[in-house]
Amino acid sequence: MAKHYFSNATKTELMKHLHEAQNELEKLLFQVHTNQLKDVRSIRHKRREIARLHTALTQTTS
Repeated sequence: MAKHYFSNATKTELMKHLHEAQNELEKLLFQVHTNQLKDVRSIRHKRREIARLHTALTQTTS
């Protein structure tokens, strides 16, 4: 299995990416609720990215 691009990042970088991804997810969710966004694939991808970041963070702290 290929390594994810977060595998060599520091904890600080991962936290920064996580914060940015969560902000982007909030914007996407707002767009869905205001009918500005019809395709929810971008939300699914953003949630997967956040899950990967959480996994990478738990692996760096252990």
